[in-house]
Amino acid sequence: SYVPRVRYRYTVDGRAYESTRLGPSTEAGERGWALDRIAPYRAGAPVTAYVSPRDPSSAFIDRRASFVPHAGVLFVTGILA
Repeated sequence: SYVPRVRYRYTVDGRAYESTRLGPSTEAGERGWALDRIAPYRAGAPVTAYVSPRDPSSAFIDRRASFVPHAGVLFVTGILA
């Protein structure tokens, strides 16, 4: 099994964070599936990070993954590393 990997930075209230979470839950699959999941995210391109208002250090960038409801999701622009 393959797990898609990304790394991105985002800012909340002037504080910088970094995350490697693609979606709200960890998923694994075939190599082609994992490559398809990260294909939209190019190094240096802006992305939207979905940040937990209770814990700004917790974020993800892909809502296509199995969705786990987060109360009050904020939208923050980040940059892929």
